Amino acid sequence: LYHPLGICVAEAGKLFIADSLNYRVQCWPLADPDADSSPPSFEPFTAAGGGGLGSGPGQLGQPMSVHVDETGQLFVADIDNCRVQAYPPREQSRVAGVAASADVPGPADGPIPAHRLIGRCVEYRKGGGFGFVVDDSGRRLFAHHSDIAASGVRFGYPCLQAGELLEFEALRDEKWKWRCSAITSLGGGPVGTAVASTSHPRTESS
Repeated sequence: LYHPLGICVAEAGKLFIADSLNYRVQCWPLADPDADSSPPSFEPFTAAGGGGLGSGPGQLGQPMSVHVDETGQLFVADIDNCRVQAYPPREQSRVAGVAASADVPGPADGPIPAHRLIGRCVEYRKGGGFGFVVDDSGRRLFAHHSDIAASGVRFGYPCLQAGELLEFEALRDEKWKWRCSAITSLGGGPVGTAVASTSHPRTESS
């Protein structure tokens, strides 16, 4: 999971979690505590989303909360798309087979080399002044406009472009787990475009 937010336990014995920055809702079938025999292994599955960030089929934009009614229908507050999505039980089975988008992989574990890395910006929110970068190992890192070391911006503040190839250093971050630092283009050149100085990005916690 990556920044899980809302949770809901359905009457059918399932735990739903809004896995916000993986842009999906995960479901864990729960064991019956009154069962006489040992329960089988319960594997989680993707009940909604799983196709990366977006508004298309199998996609969500940062789900914030979830609710399941008495019929088993799943409701997801899809905050970035300004909507509430409804998934009947049959839809949950269908989207469980949707593979995660290769453009927006989840976080990876393991050590990051100390030298500079190469990666690609997969998402950037100009209004917030931040985004996310995926390195060549599939690791997802937070990137703030203040971490851009080289840009051609004279007025305003720089912002990255989705799909842009970058060179950077990786730092441990208490909130985001991994964070980009000293971001440049390949070879150390300038990156990104400018946002007007009259438009101030929100803080990282927004």
